[in-house]
Order: sequence, then C-alpha cells, then structure tokens
Amino acid sequence: MLGTKVNGKLFTCPACGCHYLEEIMVCVTQSSFILEVEGEDVEYGDSEANGGVIDRIQCLKCGFLVVEESESPNPAYQELGFIAERWTQPEKEEN
Repeated sequence: MLGTKVNGKLFTCPACGCHYLEEIMVCVTQSSFILEVEGEDVEYGDSEANGGVIDRIQCLKCGFLVVEESESPNPAYQELGFIAERWTQPEKEEN
C-alpha cells in the first residue's frame, strides 16, 4: 500500500508530506494471546480490541490532527473524508 486513500485520493499530510493516517482510540479493552513467558520477556500472539471511541485521526509520522474529538463527539469516517479532502491528491498511475 502506498498510503491512505480518502475518497479514492491519496492523503498527503500538509505538515510533513507523509501519506498515512492512524486512528487513535480511547477507552479500549485489548486482550492478547500469550505464547510464551521467559523471565520478564513475554511473546504475544494475536490480539483483539473491543469497545472504545475514536479520540482523533492523525498523520502516522508527525501526529498532524485531521479529525479530533473536539470537532465531533465521535468523528465518523464520512466526516474524515470531508475534512481530509483538503489534503488529498489523485493517486499517480504507475507506468
């Protein structure tokens, strides 16, 4: 994957030029399958996250906020698409 697409266009962070978004959630319950414990070292298998609410959506590299909780109690992805549209460009075709 070359980056995060928003409404079919590649996201570009206006602060650093990164093309990836990440979702930050709060109030999440995460459980992990423990494979092995050796002293204080733990090796984990698959994990699962349940519940939670979106706190913010931001640039993966620099943390530039695209959508934050103060803009909406629970930002929906339709809102993300509308807001992030300012920072997208058509994806370049590979030759």
